[in-house]
Amino acid sequence: MENAKILDQFRKYKISSSTISDILDTLDVDCVLSNNLKRMTGSSKYVAGFAYTVEWGPVKKKKNITEKGESTWDQIKGFINIPNGYGKDNVYVSGSGELMRDAALAGGISINFFKSLGFEMVLLGGAVRDYEQLTNVDIPVVASNWTPADTQGFYKVKSVEASCRIENTIINTGDIIISDMTGTVCIPYAFADHVLEHAILIESSEHSILELVKKGISPIDAVESLGRI
Repeated sequence: MENAKILDQFRKYKISSSTISDILDTLDVDCVLSNNLKRMTGSSKYVAGFAYTVEWGPVKKKKNITEKGESTWDQIKGFINIPNGYGKDNVYVSGSGELMRDAALAGGISINFFKSLGFEMVLLGGAVRDYEQLTNVDIPVVASNWTPADTQGFYKVKSVEASCRIENTIINTGDIIISDMTGTVCIPYAFADHVLEHAILIESSEHSILELVKKGISPIDAVESLGRI
């Protein structure tokens, strides 16, 4: 299915993060982002978009302590140097492996810039800063915590438009990010059609079960009458 149509279908049916998790679990795919990540700002809207990734890593000492190195700006500026063509229908994703709680991976200026480019959401494998600059920004930001500290001098951009890891989840540029108020999941692009096809059927069945339960029918009877959950 074409990329635009894939996102249209996820948005049309608002396929839940729970359903996606169930489907990918049967394929032994670890898709659920850390439950230490939560919506920090922005609306509660449903988000579906293709990942644009930025990978971070620690700054290490040089073997020769007299050797001149990059400026701290040169080490980090890649995180806001967005190639043409990214923005609308994309989710900005940034990670360094374990959650980076001690330094913000983005802040007020960068997130407002991402919003101006049309990004659907910002997903950070760690902290965010500048709460006051983000209180009225409606782009959802998913992160672990607030912190005043930034990355300069401690971390640098290792790669862009490739992949990054947020704890146990590897996210490649082009994978599909789905986020709702239950949580955030990553669908490897190769599984997108499979997930969508099965998710529509599952959510239709779950809706039918829910309607029966609301009428006082036990969940056991509802599931057994429909043959699935």
